[in-house]
Amino acid sequence: MAKNYQKKIGVPEKPLETKRTKRLRITICVLYVLTISFSALPHAQFTLPNGKTGLFTIFNMIFDGFRLGSDYTGIAVTGIIMLAIPITGFLFESFDKTRLFKCATGMLCPVIGISLLCFGIGNYISFGAIFSIITYLLIFILSIYLMLVITADHHNQIVESDERKPKHNFTVDR
Repeated sequence: MAKNYQKKIGVPEKPLETKRTKRLRITICVLYVLTISFSALPHAQFTLPNGKTGLFTIFNMIFDGFRLGSDYTGIAVTGIIMLAIPITGFLFESFDKTRLFKCATGMLCPVIGISLLCFGIGNYISFGAIFSIITYLLIFILSIYLMLVITADHHNQIVESDERKPKHNFTVDR
C-alpha cells in the first residue's frame, strides 16, 4: 500500500530558526527587557495639583494617576500602555520561532512606543524616555534585518528544493 504524502500549505519543510536568526531574536528579546527595565527610570515631568512639579517613572504614572483622581486617569492609561508595549513585543519575540509575525510586532511595537513617548506623555521627557527611544530604534532596525534574513533563508530553501526536482517535462506511457 502506497503512502500518500501531502505537503501542508504554509508549513515550511525545515524550521526557519537558524543560528543567525536565533541570535537576532535573542538580541531583540534582551533589548525588550532593557526597555522594560527603563520603566523604573524617570520618563516625564508633570505638574501636580498642589503646583509642584515632579519626575515620574512609568510605575508612578500608573499608580499616582489612579490615586490623584479622575483628572489624571489619562496619565495612568498612558503608563499602562507604555508598560504593555515592550511586554507584548517581548512575548511575541520570544515565543514565535518560525513565522514572520515576530518581525511585524518588532516593527509595530517600537513605532507605537516612540509615538507615545514623544506625543503622549507631555512636553518634558526625561532620560528614561530617551533610553527607551534609543532601544526602540535598535529593536526596529534589528526586526527589519531579521525579516530580511528569514526571507532570504526561506528563498534559499525554495531554491534548494527546486534544484532537487528533475528537469524534464516528459511522461512515460505504458
